[in-house]
Amino acid sequence: MGEDQLSFVGYALNPDSGEAGVSGRISCDRWRLHFESEEVTVDMPVADLEIWKGEGRDGRLFFAHPNVPGWSVYTFDERILRLAVLLQLTNTRTQIEEIKNRGELRRRLIITGWFVGLVVAITILISVLSGIMVRSLVARIPPEFEQEVGDEGIAELKQSERFVDDPVLKAQLDRTMAPLLKVVPSRGIEFKSYILDNPLPNAFALPGGHVLVTTGLLQLAGRPEERGSAQALSAAV
Repeated sequence: MGEDQLSFVGYALNPDSGEAGVSGRISCDRWRLHFESEEVTVDMPVADLEIWKGEGRDGRLFFAHPNVPGWSVYTFDERILRLAVLLQLTNTRTQIEEIKNRGELRRRLIITGWFVGLVVAITILISVLSGIMVRSLVARIPPEFEQEVGDEGIAELKQSERFVDDPVLKAQLDRTMAPLLKVVPSRGIEFKSYILDNPLPNAFALPGGHVLVTTGLLQLAGRPEERGSAQALSAAV
């Protein structure tokens, strides 16, 4: 049996046939597209045949003709678009190419969407795993190594910055730090506080429990807005 003598499972639609239509077989020769069932027969000239595909997930291929008003036939079998008679006529060939191009574009968009989603998921996964790994690595750092790094940092700062050794300011700093240190895991590290002579309010910490606070922050801490400076100090610790 030649390709153009193939028949395909199909359905015929008209206003009285309901949404699903009448089931039958579709065939095509060089002159007409033919639908036949026990109830009805529909013939549509191949010339000026209209072909389109359902939108979205509707995979139906529809056929209609201006000379057969009120009727359309459809099939889910895309092999019908490979029939030589439909590809030889300019009108039907152009419509088939448009259907295939839209299908290819939709396929590429779906693939692109899945690819972008996969990349986003991998990025999130890497970010989460990286955070876990970093915390795990930090937890594995020996306290002795952390202490040594912090001691070296303090030594370098003392060569370039001016430290304040004022008992009053030191007592004020200790009072501010006391409630914070109660909730900070020590990991066996002894916290030590230092005061830097700097008018800019700031606080930061070095490894090994070294906490540095500027005189500018201590001046703010003595005011009613002490809560805000304490939060800054908490972030440093």
